[in-house]
Amino acid sequence: MKRGLAVVIMAVAIGAFAGMPGASANGIRIWTGETNQGLPLQFTVVTDHGKTFIPVWKISFQMLCEKDGSVFGDTTEYRGFDVPVVNGKFSYEDPYVQDWYFHWKGSIGRGKAHGVAALEHPAFTGHIKLQVCTSGAPPWTATRGGAVGSSRIPSVSFLTSVVRHPDGSISRTVTAISH
Repeated sequence: MKRGLAVVIMAVAIGAFAGMPGASANGIRIWTGETNQGLPLQFTVVTDHGKTFIPVWKISFQMLCEKDGSVFGDTTEYRGFDVPVVNGKFSYEDPYVQDWYFHWKGSIGRGKAHGVAALEHPAFTGHIKLQVCTSGAPPWTATRGGAVGSSRIPSVSFLTSVVRHPDGSISRTVTAISH
């Protein structure tokens, strides 16, 4: 009887640890949520042979420009960067684009994740003067497999895609979207 109980307790413990970030069980989990700006974010967490990482993420920001006060949306997606998750924590700062600042960090727990993200880049005013546009550093929350956040995005927005290709090269494309 004691041996049977020990086997059951061990099976429950293994099952509990398998769902934790950084666990050795292989798998892919989609996380969705939103920033405190009410805009959506989504990321994928992969565990493969004991290593946990985030290969793909997409975050929408509301940008505010410092000189003319213009506001626009910028949805930024990254693919192929394999950001490591260590002890449930991750951090990524984009070192590849000189005129661009992107930073994203967070903590992943059992079914819930949270953190902050920031985006900053140059833009021109209506009078052809250079200015900085920033998202600030909005906090975000997400749940495993949860619903994608709000679809509320300002009427003029951009989709910025940053991809690390298998050969190590990096490409960035910016697409203007008018709603």
